[in-house]
Formats: sequence, C-alpha cells, structure tokens
Amino acid sequence: MKPDHARELEALLARSDIALAAIDDIGFRVPWPEALPPAGERAVPLPPSRSTLLDVLVPSDAAAVAQAWERRGEGRVAVTVHLREDPRIEAELIFFDTLDSVGAVVAVFLPGAESSADGTQAPAAIPREALTTSQGPRNAVVVKSLKAEVLSADARMTLMTGWSEDQLRGMRSSELVHPEDLDRAVRAWLELRNTGRSVRVRVRHLCADGSWLWVELENRYGERDGHPVVVCEMVDLSDEMAAHEAARSTARLFRLLAASLPVGVVLLDDDGAATFASAKALELLGAPTVARLDDVVARFAESHRAQLEAAAADALASERKVVLDAEISPGDATARWCRVEMAHVDDDDGGRGVLVCLTDTTERHELEAELHRRAHTDALTGCANRVGVHEHLGALLRAAPPTSGAACALVFVDLDGFKAVNDELGHAAGDHLLAEVGRRLRSAVRPVDLVGRLGGDEFVVVVTDVEPGELDVLRERLLHDLNDVVDTPAGPARLAASCGAVLSAPGDDVDRLVARADARMYAHKRERACAPDRGHFSI
Repeated sequence: MKPDHARELEALLARSDIALAAIDDIGFRVPWPEALPPAGERAVPLPPSRSTLLDVLVPSDAAAVAQAWERRGEGRVAVTVHLREDPRIEAELIFFDTLDSVGAVVAVFLPGAESSADGTQAPAAIPREALTTSQGPRNAVVVKSLKAEVLSADARMTLMTGWSEDQLRGMRSSELVHPEDLDRAVRAWLELRNTGRSVRVRVRHLCADGSWLWVELENRYGERDGHPVVVCEMVDLSDEMAAHEAARSTARLFRLLAASLPVGVVLLDDDGAATFASAKALELLGAPTVARLDDVVARFAESHRAQLEAAAADALASERKVVLDAEISPGDATARWCRVEMAHVDDDDGGRGVLVCLTDTTERHELEAELHRRAHTDALTGCANRVGVHEHLGALLRAAPPTSGAACALVFVDLDGFKAVNDELGHAAGDHLLAEVGRRLRSAVRPVDLVGRLGGDEFVVVVTDVEPGELDVLRERLLHDLNDVVDTPAGPARLAASCGAVLSAPGDDVDRLVARADARMYAHKRERACAPDRGHFSI
C-alpha cells in the first residue's frame, strides 16, 4: 500500500465515528485482523452466515461497489453508498487493500449525510444494526459422492435454492448446472479428481422454482463414515452478478447513446487510456482503433497537437469545458476540420477522466473560408481588395520590430488613360483589361507576395524580403509587363501604367505607407506625361 494510503488509514483508525469491516480476497466479511489496532465497538459484527457488504446496501449501489471492489488493487478506492436499512443515510465506503500486510481488505464507512423531509442535509450516524443486516444465507455446503451424486445438504441450501435435502439426495451435479455452464463445471470436477487440488468455478445453479442462481462452487476432498467424499461449498453470487450486469447494461446504454449521436465520442481515463471510442469518432479520425489520447492527437495536423494535449490536461484538472477547432490530417484521406470539446468527467467510484466530443465542421470551415475569401478578394480581378490589402499590410507592419529595417516593399500601380478605354470601347473592355492587369501582376511576383486592387484602376503589390537595390528592378519589371497591347472583346487597347515604389520604414502605418507610394506613383505619372511616347492608353 502506498505511504499516503497507509497514513490515511492510520488516521481513520483513530476516529470514533466510523464503522469498520474486514473482507477476504473474494469479497466476504471476515473477523477483524489482529495485526490492526482493535476495532472495538466500531467493528461491524459478523452475521451467522457468510455475507458481503452488498447485503447492507441498497441494490442501486451494487454496480458502483462492485466496480470499486475490482479497483481495490490501486490501494485505496472510495465510493458513495446508501444503507439498505434507511436509504436516506449516505456514507462513504473506502476500501484499503491491506491483503498482503494483514490478510484482509479493510472497509471503512465514513458518516455522510441524511436527507430530511424538506430536502436539507444533516450529518448522519451509521447505525451498527443496519450494517449487520443480512438477506439470508449466502453460502451452503453440499456433500457429494465421487460420482457427483448429492449425499446431503445443509439447511442453508434449502433457503438459498428452495430444494430440500430429500429432494436433492441422489441428484447428479449435472442436473443442477445450467447447460451453458456444464463444460466449465465438468472441467473443475475433473481437475479435482486428477490433481486433488481444490478448484473454484462460477456457474448458474438450478433452483426448485425453475430459476437460476449464480453461485461459486469450491470442491475439495473430504471423508464421511470412512469413505472419501467431495465437499462442495456454494456461495451465492447473485448480488455481484446483478451488479456486473447493471454495469454492462449501463455500458451498453452508453454505447447505444453514443452511436445515435451525430458527434464522435471518446472517453479517456485519468491516465490517458481510451475506455471507449464510438464508431463515429473512429470515422472522423480515420483510425481503425483508438487506445490512448496520443492516438487521437496523432490524427490531427502537427500545428494543433500541442493545443490538444494542453486542452486534455486542462479539462482533466478543472471543471470547465475546453473547446477548440483543429484540422484532422488522416494521411491518405481528405483533411477535415473538427470542433473538439473536452470536458472533465467523474464516475461514481471516484475515478476521473475526459470526455472528448468530435463534431465534423469541415463544411462550416470551408464556408467561413469562402466568405472570408470573398470579403477580402476583388471579384473582377481575383486580387485582394482594399480590405484584404489593409489587413495584410497591417499584419506585416505590426510584426516588424520597431528598430528593424523595412518590413516590406509597396508598389502603387495606376493605369494611364484607362478612362478612354471605358469611354470608347465600353465597360466590358475595361473590365477585361483590369482582369488582365491583375493576372500579369500576379505572374510577375512570388506566390508569397500580395497583389491587390484598391479600386478603379489602382493596384498595389506588396513584396517582402526586398533589398533597397532590388526595388527599382521590381518597378521596372512591372512597368515592362504592363506596357503592351491587349486584345479586348471590343478591340485592341494600349496598356501602360505609372508605378511608385517605396520601402516601409519604422513607425509606418498602412495609410502612411500607401500615401508615400501613391506620391511616388504620381511623380512617375508626371514624368510619363512629359514623355508620351513611353506609353499611355490609346485606341
């Protein structure tokens, strides 16, 4: 047992307001271990027949107690219970696994609260008589011949199964075991006959009324009137099996519910192990199975994995729900987007975990991306619009250190004589020319650079990683690509433009940078006006 569990048990054994019980390795109450401090009046008196703690608890607590008992190997497991004698009385039942040190598991009942008629809660003592209540005999002894015929049965057998000793005498064991369990029972019997070792086996035993009772049988050799016999001790497992069935029913219900949901569900324990993954979750993740949180995280794009791991840790440690959007990259399948919701969950026996819900948001994400593209793109040219240009420029300028060099270069492009095209060839020809300008500008720069249309015949080009000496080269390349004759639906038109190029400076904002580039462009336009042979619109 862990040191902190040992210290907690030591502190509890010093209290006077608790009830104590000792339990053997298969769940039956046994005398209080002599190796522990005397329990005195705090010890739960043993009933005449073998009994489990389930006998004193309400049936609805059986599943939670059975699950807690199965986890006793953790050293310390707690579960909230209600007494069969008075279900209003609530207690905390704590199992301490002291089998190795004292030969029994220690069960501690801590006082809880009692619900009054008006719904208020008040501290409640634990009545000792409630803890000694038994539903009747939980075990019986049957003596059989070496041919597995019943020779005798004690009175407890009648109370458990309804069979009298006279009715049982002469019956073979195979007549009393459920057909589906017969092979298991025969194997245990043969093991005893061949090796002499005592063997336990769980089967369904026929009752006098035709019903079946889950029991654990332990056969061992004995002697009667000088002849060898087999003594069979039978233990009633009905409460335990009912608890297991209740747990299985709950699990089945959870699986059915999860299967009917339009979202994927993954349930993780506090160690990150996946205890459940719905078919929808596996479909969304593109994974055949999920064993751990790592398997879930690995299905997402690498840029989102750290966020997902942090969200799971946050959800486990707190009571709040964590929500984020992340991209699934399932290898050869089409990438998808998911809304990932992680919430802290507790089970009835004190276990913690994280419930992960996955909702396919690919269509919504694609729609939002399309709406964003439309809001930031000029429909005619396919270039960024004024909003897109300002957002892109603003982000570059904000990201630049205040004392560093240029964050970017901005080229302001204004078409020369564009009004004449619209007036003489029509707006369809003008639109065709504008679209051609956008295409040529995009072809002249890198994919990482931005081409935008501010409105009318005004364009800008935003370029990063440009040295001062490269700026004139860029401007001349753009002027060259925009000096041409373009075929339009209404006929050919001469294309020419004026350009102003500047590097950003520390302290620039978007408006100041655009204004400086605009001023440079007008200076160039004035130069072109003095030299008309260098290019303008002509029809």
